[in-house]
Amino acid sequence: MEAFGGKWQTIKSEGDFNGFLTERGVPLPVRKTLELFTSKATIILGIADGMFLETEVGVLSNTEHPSLPLDGAPVEAKSPAGDEILKAVKFDGTVVAITETSKSDPSDVVLHELKLEGTTLVRKIVNVKTGTNFTTFLQKV
Repeated sequence: MEAFGGKWQTIKSEGDFNGFLTERGVPLPVRKTLELFTSKATIILGIADGMFLETEVGVLSNTEHPSLPLDGAPVEAKSPAGDEILKAVKFDGTVVAITETSKSDPSDVVLHELKLEGTTLVRKIVNVKTGTNFTTFLQKV
């Protein structure tokens, strides 16, 4: 899992980013702003004290996501749309899988799959209920 650690910058994106955000209830002005900033987004991934760590590096400030126990135990968090969710991480040796499950509707799940393809970190984010997804490709910086 250490290979996933470090600072990563988006080099390209594919898929239905706007459709995904629309389904998640993100308002139009926020979607447009996110589209502008995520094209060159930078994230920092790491592991410390048995926890998976993720920070989004922002223009004005950084966003630290909740630390996730490597044993898969869920952690309470909020989605980008402000919904209460349970967030958990699993690692199978080649893929880091982060699930975000709605507390009000357990069938409403977002899955983040992170895997390395050579020196590129590929992050696919899927609305499990509808299949709407997008993928970002990142390089270490």
